Amino acid sequence: MKQQHSDTELYDVERKTIQRTTVDTKRLLFTRFEDLSNELIYEIFELLDGYDLFEIFSNLNSRFQNLLTHPTLRINMNLSSMSESTFHRCRAFGILPNKHRIKSLHLSSPFAVDLIFSPPRCIPKFSQLKTLILDDINSRYLDQLLHFLTLLPYLSSLILSLADRFRNKMILYPRIFLIPMLKYCKLSYQAGSGRMLLPITTNQCKIAALLSYTPRLRHLSCRKLAYDAYQTMEMPIVPNNLTKASFEFFGLFNFDQFEPLIRKNFRQLHCLRISISKNDRSYLDAKQWERLILTSMAYLRIFDIQYKGWVYMESSGKTQFYDLIDQFNSTFWFDRQWFFAHQSYEKEHAISVLFYSIQPYRRQSYTLYSHPEEKICPHRQQTTFDTVRHLYIDEEQSIANCLFQFPKCTNLTLLKSFCKNCDSTITSLHRIIPLMQLTNLAIRCLNLFFDTIIEVLHSTPNIQILEVDSEYPLELNPISIEQTEKLRLISNENKIQSLTISRGCTSKVAEVFINLCRRVQRIDMNISTNEFESTVRVLLMKHNINSHHLRLLILRYLSVTSFKKIEHMVHAEKLLDNSSIKFVYNRLYLWW
Repeated sequence: MKQQHSDTELYDVERKTIQRTTVDTKRLLFTRFEDLSNELIYEIFELLDGYDLFEIFSNLNSRFQNLLTHPTLRINMNLSSMSESTFHRCRAFGILPNKHRIKSLHLSSPFAVDLIFSPPRCIPKFSQLKTLILDDINSRYLDQLLHFLTLLPYLSSLILSLADRFRNKMILYPRIFLIPMLKYCKLSYQAGSGRMLLPITTNQCKIAALLSYTPRLRHLSCRKLAYDAYQTMEMPIVPNNLTKASFEFFGLFNFDQFEPLIRKNFRQLHCLRISISKNDRSYLDAKQWERLILTSMAYLRIFDIQYKGWVYMESSGKTQFYDLIDQFNSTFWFDRQWFFAHQSYEKEHAISVLFYSIQPYRRQSYTLYSHPEEKICPHRQQTTFDTVRHLYIDEEQSIANCLFQFPKCTNLTLLKSFCKNCDSTITSLHRIIPLMQLTNLAIRCLNLFFDTIIEVLHSTPNIQILEVDSEYPLELNPISIEQTEKLRLISNENKIQSLTISRGCTSKVAEVFINLCRRVQRIDMNISTNEFESTVRVLLMKHNINSHHLRLLILRYLSVTSFKKIEHMVHAEKLLDNSSIKFVYNRLYLWW
């Protein structure tokens, strides 16, 4: 009997031991967030936006409050899609008390700059700032803003996008060059009519002047580069460390003007990327390129060219054109593993040409063109472009004819024409890009139907940024029962947060899109002159549940008179309870 009791007790001990072991094992498998070490939590904090960080963790317990206030914690602040009330709350408890700990800051409206950097002398208090992004700011802020930015000891990345036309570059460039740790700078603005040279010498090439200010610059990218009367061929040799350059040419910048620029200032290049959109066959002269590369670019490893234009033929011009193209198949190009393809079609006395480099370049954007005649270099043909993030499609036909795939594409731009009944086209499109992973969509067509937009959005449910641009008024044609069901699904499930309608938006179009994009937070549109009041009423209707996420409205190409009418209407009719309104250049900004 005693032995039996002992066996029972032993069994109970073993059972309890197993239970405890099981519980301990589960605890190991399911670690709670608060059990993580401070070091690991800080790594997680680095991945979160500052506003979310304070909203989630500031009121949990004393430990997380201490972690949030620790002086070594660096904060990322993205204030690009907030309502006015949320912004003020974030400013009060997130930004102002933590200026000295903010590592990156993104402001996306003229209001934000006023509220954060006013007065500008507060800027040096952002002593740990490394990345600053300012979208749609007024150029009148630039002088003082840049003056105080030069006092930031760690600012290494600066992105500026101006809302208005900018004329005086004499303010902009010298200030930027004085920022001590700057490594990356991107400037976007509408150039004014006046031109001014940087103040080093007279009659100097502007690019050479730019390089003289930035002798340690390694990568340079210039869009829409033009040659003007202020540039001469008497360019000084400017010592520099430039190894990578990218240019887009337009206007009257021909090869004879480009060649001396390379010879004197780009002799250390390892990578040269050029995009030419003009009718100048000199850029298709392989012999000229060979001489320039051999004599002035000895270190060049990547030569990436894209030429799009017309070549006009006289008598035997057609033969001469194909002779030019064939010269890029010589041993000079083959030995360097530089290969090319071209697409062309003839019309009357001219040839439309697309000539471009192919593999092995790691392009982030690619354009599909549809031309009847296409010739690809036989040495190497690439079918999968796994580095392309942005795909441009010139015409619908190019989708059906495409033999390539773009598995990592997230941005899609449709150009020129897209059919009214596009089921088969979308099927073909899905064959070359994974539509489910697209986040940015731009439809820029000559004539666009609303049911086409429905079909495209039905196949791209994760679009966050949508741009619509039609040369002719958008056709709000009747839709079928099947499309009505698709429209209902799209309205309930799409993730569109930013909407741009570039031309001729009417109140009816605005109403259709606000019902379609129920999560939209930002709308940027060009309203028809005689409909701006009715359109604004549609967008700001208080009882419309489809627009309750909308926080920022931008109206383009308004006159001062139109702005004053809208301002009066918003206040007189009490369309918004609390809001801020600004007029910058020809744009109205309304924020609430």
